[in-house]
Amino acid sequence: MSELPFEQPSPDLPIVYRSSAQGYAECPARERYRDEGHITAVGELAESGEEVHQAIARVIEAMLEPEGPRSRGDIVDALRSEILTARTDLLPDAVNAIERSYWKLADLFGNTHFEDIICYDGGRGKRSSQLAIDFTNIKPHFRFSSEIDFLRSTASPSVLEEWDWKTGHKFHTEASIINDFQFQSHWLLVSETFKQRESGEPLEALDVRVMNTRHGKATWNVRFTRDMLPAIRARVQAAGSEAMRWRGVAAEEAETRPTREKCRICDAAAICRVADSDVRQLVTDPGAFLETTLAIQERVDARKELMAGWVEKSGTDIVSAEGNAFGFDKPPSNRKPSKSFYETTDA
Repeated sequence: MSELPFEQPSPDLPIVYRSSAQGYAECPARERYRDEGHITAVGELAESGEEVHQAIARVIEAMLEPEGPRSRGDIVDALRSEILTARTDLLPDAVNAIERSYWKLADLFGNTHFEDIICYDGGRGKRSSQLAIDFTNIKPHFRFSSEIDFLRSTASPSVLEEWDWKTGHKFHTEASIINDFQFQSHWLLVSETFKQRESGEPLEALDVRVMNTRHGKATWNVRFTRDMLPAIRARVQAAGSEAMRWRGVAAEEAETRPTREKCRICDAAAICRVADSDVRQLVTDPGAFLETTLAIQERVDARKELMAGWVEKSGTDIVSAEGNAFGFDKPPSNRKPSKSFYETTDA
C-alpha cells in the first residue's frame, strides 16, 4: 500500500473537495450561496445518513482490533449497538436507514480478511480513505480530494473493489454508476494512489458496488478500467478548475446555469437572483428572459414547498389578510358536472 497524497511532502495547494467541484461544475451561483452561508439547513436524511456512516466506520475500526468482532453475529450486534449512539433526534431514522442491511454488511465484512481492508471512511493513517491528487499542469494549481466509504483487495492483484453506502431512497443502476462524477473521480484517485501488490504495476481496474442500506439492496459490480482514465481526468480537472475560478466571487455575481431538472431540487432556488427589468430584458434578449422566467418559476415552486411543510406541521391552512389561502380546505368547485358514463351503486 502506498502512502497517501496528504502524507507526502508537497507545496501547499488549495484543496477542492469532490462535492464542491461537482457543485461548481453544475451551477457556480448555487455553490457560492452555499459557501457564503446562505444555505445552512441540512436535510434529515443527510444527517441520519452521516450517523449511519459513522456507525459503520466504528465497527470496521473495531474489527481491526485483536479482540474485535469477527463472526457475522458479532458484527450484527456491533452494528446494532453503534447505531443506537446516534444523535437523539436522528435515532429513529438512523435505525431505519441501516436495519435492513445488518446481515448484508456482516456478510461483506465477515468475508473480508482484515489485511484486505485497504482504507475506509474514518480510517486513520494508511487506512484513511481521504485520497487526493494534485493538479499542477494548469493554473491555478489545486489539490483534488474525496473520501471513499470502503476499499478492499480482490483475488486479482490488479483490481480493487470499492463499496459505497447510500442511506436515502435513490437506487443506482449500472449506467448511473459508470457516469457518476463521484465514482469516476474515485477511480482516478485510486489509480493514482495505489499499485498492484508485489509487482508495483499500475492497477488495471476498480470494481464499484453501491449498497442502499435503507432498503438492504446492493448493485452488481460496475468496472472502471484504465482506458477510461484520460476522459475522467479531463472531467475532474475541468470541475476543479471551475471551483477555483469562482472561489471568492460574490454569489450575486456568479454564473447561473438553470435547468428544470437541477433547479427543482436546488437548495438555493428560493434565494436565487432574478432580473429586475423584465420588459427591457424581453426586448433586448429574449433568450435571457426565458432563463429568468424558469428561475422565477423554480423560486415559486420552492416557496410552495416551504408553505406545504408549514401546513403539514401546523395542521392549519395559511390565510392572508387579503383573503387568499393555501392548504387543504379549498371549497369544492361550483362548476356544472360534465356528462360521462358511470356505474350505479346497485350495479
